[in-house]
Amino acid sequence: MPAKKPTPPRAAYAAKEPTELIMQFCHYLTEQTGYEVDPLSVYLGSALRGEFQKSPENQRRLAEQAERIAAEKVTREQRKSERAAKAAAPKVEKPKPTAAPARSKAPAPQRRRPLPTPKAEVE
Repeated sequence: MPAKKPTPPRAAYAAKEPTELIMQFCHYLTEQTGYEVDPLSVYLGSALRGEFQKSPENQRRLAEQAERIAAEKVTREQRKSERAAKAAAPKVEKPKPTAAPARSKAPAPQRRRPLPTPKAEVE
């Protein structure tokens, strides 16, 4: 004898007909979005949303999400305080290098153009 497939815990919801309110809601959704919605899916979503929110699986997911967000917040705060500490720290000046010894004692060549000579004044 084949094993009987277990019935899903909320299979009874799928056997029900959507109420008049759900049908009106479906019409509203179609008007607002332009997407033809399935009345049974809207009914199941509306009827089971609260149970899903309370389910242990969802509560565990929400707790993990809250932990992740808290850890990210701590990390952001640490980075922020590190940046603030770095900005507030006194800046250490590097010692200036000593001048390199001159290569030769010869004067540097003049690179300027000579001044123009004055023109003779015309009387």
